[in-house]
Amino acid sequence: MSYIIFIGFIILTVVFILYTRYMIGLLMIPGKLLKAKRIVEVKEGKAIKLLTSILAIDRGNPEANWLMANIYIKKHQYILAQMYLFEIIANNSFTAEINEKKVRETLAYIYRALGEINKALTQYYILKEHNQLTLDALIHAVKLNIEYNNNTEAADLLNTAIQLYGEKGEFYYYAGLIDFNKGNIKSAELKLKKAVSKGFETAEINLLLGKIYFITRKFKLAVEYLNKLPEEYLNSVEIEKMLGECFYYLKNYNTAISVLKRIVDNKKITVSADTHFILGCAYESSGYINEAVKVWENIVKNFSSYKPAKEKLFFYKHIAVDDKIKNIITAPRSVFFDVNLKLLDKLHYIVKETIYEDDKNIAYICSLEKDLHNFFSYLIYITRQTAPIDRKYINEKLILLNKYRSKFLIIIAPYFSEEAHRFAKSNSVSLFDYSIYKENKVV
Repeated sequence: MSYIIFIGFIILTVVFILYTRYMIGLLMIPGKLLKAKRIVEVKEGKAIKLLTSILAIDRGNPEANWLMANIYIKKHQYILAQMYLFEIIANNSFTAEINEKKVRETLAYIYRALGEINKALTQYYILKEHNQLTLDALIHAVKLNIEYNNNTEAADLLNTAIQLYGEKGEFYYYAGLIDFNKGNIKSAELKLKKAVSKGFETAEINLLLGKIYFITRKFKLAVEYLNKLPEEYLNSVEIEKMLGECFYYLKNYNTAISVLKRIVDNKKITVSADTHFILGCAYESSGYINEAVKVWENIVKNFSSYKPAKEKLFFYKHIAVDDKIKNIITAPRSVFFDVNLKLLDKLHYIVKETIYEDDKNIAYICSLEKDLHNFFSYLIYITRQTAPIDRKYINEKLILLNKYRSKFLIIIAPYFSEEAHRFAKSNSVSLFDYSIYKENKVV
């Protein structure tokens, strides 16, 4: 009996000693934490020992786990950092300072650094369910979803973001970016402009708006926004190409040549046949036909199936072999206008109205001199388009007959396809090539 009492006494003594040591350890935790915080920047190893001793007694201690996690994040040892953050979550040992938002956002940061995007997003979605998603977390979650083409999830988060932070222009930018990626160009434009109106104007917004106006052929606006970009953006081949094409369509041919030639001459990059072709067209519109032909020959050499360049070469090598015809094609707009008035006069037409005019096209409503009572009206369409006139082109002009209540359609152009001749004949449309100028001694 006395032996049993002795054993029991020893056990109680050991338990008392262990409990006393545990209590002393607990009482020492605040001091150790304070010291660890004070020395962590200069004596990291000693701080880790102090924190390890705290966690040996109080495994779920939020402050010790948080400090350890941040030490390993700075060292880019993310797996170890995760372990300590998981301890805080597992023990639900949050404090006012080390709250769930902060811990889960830090975990999401680690997952982003490790490239584990879905796991990062899971942390954001948990915070969303708990109504603890902060502004920064929302922004990160939206950006990640957009980056990985999770547009539906991003749009859902943006609805929440705009409800909570309606004055934050950045969210309208992301909404516009999603619409742009989906091809909803008009909606994207409206949202991007709203972002700017909310005070969020960035190079990315100006780039997107520049692309939108390029796509929608509002070339003046496209140039305006693309020219707002920092210099490092303007060194991009994609942006230079857009600017070069904009200048071409805005009829600023010399600038277009300068920009596009710089791209084409750069042997370090691969440039599409379209870019080469527009450079050739810029030369053509500036009257440099020989330079244009060289560009198109180079296209056919390197892009043998590129039809527009083949058509241009065929035209200049087989159709417009006469310099007088070339001069009509490249003449200034005012000269082209005067030449056509002379031609119509020679053909005994009276111009009643000029219904359309640009650099390459003129359309008139005319009557014949011998038709004293103006019984019949003629729609005469004259173009300098060097691509062959096709059935579609003629059909578009036939639609105008009813609009202008004209009886006959006449088209004068450098070059018609065989299909165009057949279609014109079956629809009583008169076609004339540029030999009509020489035949009537206008040139």
